Amino acid sequence: MDTELRAGCRVCVWGGYEPAPQWLAGGVGYLGAFVEFVQSRRGGRAAVVQLDRPITVGGATGQLIVIELRYPGTVWSSGETVSVELCDSRPSGETECRRVAVESHATVEILD
Repeated sequence: MDTELRAGCRVCVWGGYEPAPQWLAGGVGYLGAFVEFVQSRRGGRAAVVQLDRPITVGGATGQLIVIELRYPGTVWSSGETVSVELCDSRPSGETECRRVAVESHATVEILD
């Protein structure tokens, strides 16, 4: 079932391809609030999420991430595999941001 994300909806992004993903820095995951959908680089929609706390990866630190559904034909729902990219500014519509790859196989949980 496609869970329609709405502004302010709480999400958690966690896990990864490796058993102890480095990007989690020993934590369980990152909580944040859904901001809006933007055009995915793969087509479809990508979700912009404002994290509650900063994430540091590849020498970059920030609280804005873009998550994209990893596999064609999937819908936005808890338990789906997503790729995670850290943004240096808020992407919106046609406005792009510089992105740093964080994790290619994270899991998203939609909390409300």
